[in-house]
Formats: sequence, C-alpha cells, structure tokens
Amino acid sequence: MKKQDNFLAMPIVHQQVAGIDIGSQFHVVAIGDDPKQHVQQFGVSTKELFRMAQWLTDNQVKHVAMEATGGYEKPLVNVLQEAGFAVLITSGANTKNYRRFKSDTSDAIHIRTLHSLGLLPPIFLPDDFSTLIRPLVRLRKSLVEGAANYIRRIQKALRAGNVRLDAVLSDTNSVSGLRVIAAICQEEDPIKLAAMVDSSCKKKPFEIIELPRGNWNGAMRFEVRSNYRVFLNLQAEIVELDKELDGHFTDHTNGLAEPKTVADPTVGRQKLRQSRNTGSGRPSALTHRGVCA
Repeated sequence: MKKQDNFLAMPIVHQQVAGIDIGSQFHVVAIGDDPKQHVQQFGVSTKELFRMAQWLTDNQVKHVAMEATGGYEKPLVNVLQEAGFAVLITSGANTKNYRRFKSDTSDAIHIRTLHSLGLLPPIFLPDDFSTLIRPLVRLRKSLVEGAANYIRRIQKALRAGNVRLDAVLSDTNSVSGLRVIAAICQEEDPIKLAAMVDSSCKKKPFEIIELPRGNWNGAMRFEVRSNYRVFLNLQAEIVELDKELDGHFTDHTNGLAEPKTVADPTVGRQKLRQSRNTGSGRPSALTHRGVCA
C-alpha cells in the first residue's frame, strides 16, 4: 500500500481553531483554509481588537494560536483571554519549517492548521502578577543604571578639572562621595570639602585638602551641576517607583493563603551552617557587610 504523507490525513486535535499572524500595523486572522472566505484583517487599535474577538465568537472559535513577536501580541492576548478564548503562543521557530511560501494570509492559515493538528508547543507565559510588575522592575533597573551612568559622567568631568575624588575615596557613589559632589555644586573651598570626607579615610588630612583642589572653568562646573541634578531626579524616581512596587507586593501577598504551621517545631528544621567566626566574639564577614550596607 502506498504511504500517504498528506497532513490532511492526520487526526484533528483541536476543533474550532483560529490562527493569527501578528503584525505591527495589522493582524491577519484565519478561521479556515479558504483565503477569500475564512481570512480577515484587523487593525491594532483597541476597538479593532475587540471587534476581532467578537468576530471569532460569532464564528464559534474556541482556540486561538499565534506566534510570539516580542510585544505586539500582548494587547491582543489580554483581550482574547478576557473574552474566554484558549490562547496559545508559540515560537516562530515552530512554524517556519512548515511554510512553502510566505504571506500574511498563508502564515495565518498555516498557524491555524498546525494548531488544529496539535503540532504547536506553547511557550512559557508568566502569571498575571509577574506580568504586572515585570515592566516596573525593568524600569527600576533602567533608572539605577542611568543614575550610575550620570555618576560616571560626574567623575569624568571632575577628572577633567583635576578634582581627584577617585584618589581620595574608593567609591565616589558612597555617602561621603555624594556629599562632596553636592558640596562641589555649591562651593569650591577644598578645606570645607575635605571636612566632609569620612574620618575612616586612609588619606592624610593635607592630601585630602590638596586632591579636591582643581583647575576649574565655567563649562566644567555647569557639566557637573547638570549631571548631578539629573542624578537626583533619577534617585527621586527610584524612590517613587519603590513605593509603587511595595504597594503591588503588599496587595499580592495579602491575597495569598496563610502558610501552614507545623505543630512540632523540630519538623522540617534544617541545620544551619555556622560561620568560622561563630563563638569567637567577632561578627562574620557577611553580617558585617550587611550592617555597613
């Protein structure tokens, strides 16, 4: 008997399936194999997304499949999930090997066909809480990196004016370093600047006085002050963002169930590894680092 390799002979796994080709300007949706009758194009506005969801509902679609595009699919996924559709997002690598020719319509039809046959593995999707705080956490990382970048710009401007704080302080971003930078933006007396350096500094007093004494001009002063103002604004934004994150974490933890208590306190207890300094009257290095921080 001749072997039949037609994919149409394969068993159907999912009924009432739609395939969506995601685009930056429009989305192409296929609910069947006929490009003229079963394929329709929708825009990317919120109104268009809800119109798509209604069109899928009117055509008794239950399952929807699409490729991950790095962000363009997220608003559509939210709308479709709220409408009650079973949404599957797969990697583009899972569909490209099955394509004979490429177009938006053919891609949508192929995605629908592959999902109806159960050939599309889903990618990992974070839960609602992770989806909520992920952009805020990424924003915080960006703000922290931006603040550090402006500190580096300040250090570069100070070196150009031969104000060698890096030779006095091991970390210009420390409390003493930021205190001195703030004072530099207000005054230029090396004696007063040296008095702001922490007493634990290993440099001698006359060295501390001489090293901040620079060769300034108006452009250097303006650059330092401008970068420092931006740094302060970024720090203020980080504080506000931390408050926002704390609120989301508090709301999330309040909705969680209380952990189960164990009657016997010895049950499940693990033996903690002791530090070499335990019992010697000295704090461990980790404890000391945490207190100083």
